[in-house]
Amino acid sequence: MQEKQQCRIHELERELLALRSQHTETIQQLKKAFLQEKHDSQANADKRISEMSKQANQVSLNLLLNDSLPFEPVTDGVSELL
Repeated sequence: MQEKQQCRIHELERELLALRSQHTETIQQLKKAFLQEKHDSQANADKRISEMSKQANQVSLNLLLNDSLPFEPVTDGVSELL
């Protein structure tokens, strides 16, 4: 009877060791997936920021170019009042 219990204890210890190993492997896979997703999200955010920055620079440049064109007064009847 005691020998049977010892066998069962050893069997359970092996099972526990296998489960711990499997748990560790699962945790490592989750960490790897999380870090990859984090990296991808950061790269995507960096790309969007870069695109938005380029777009803002282009809009600013266009506004500056338009504002620096020679001034042509609009004749809307105001000079007639003076």
